[in-house]
Amino acid sequence: MLDHNITVIRSVFDSQRFSLEDEKVLQAEIEKELIEFNIPYEREVYLDGNIKNQIDFVLFGNIGMEVKIKGNKANVYRQCARYCACDQINQLILITSKSFYLPELISNKPAHIIHIARNWL
Repeated sequence: MLDHNITVIRSVFDSQRFSLEDEKVLQAEIEKELIEFNIPYEREVYLDGNIKNQIDFVLFGNIGMEVKIKGNKANVYRQCARYCACDQINQLILITSKSFYLPELISNKPAHIIHIARNWL
């Protein structure tokens, strides 16, 4: 069962068509929607103070959200796993336009995927 905050976050992406070509443009579009939906967030957060662990968004103070529209799937998974190993987040959401799979739990933390390309179908 999804918690309420994850349901709210998913609702941001349900009917919107987001950019699929440029990750920075996509992040700006997501930020605009987070503001519109009154979802509390921080941008470009260094988890555990490590420059290598800079996640795109932290929502509701403890839900990490990473945006990936390009990149090697193995590298993306390793990045997600690093983030899940950090104490600052208790769940992770991967926003992607690619066909991708994440296990339900990474480091005992729920991992979710939101596929933004499907709204273009």
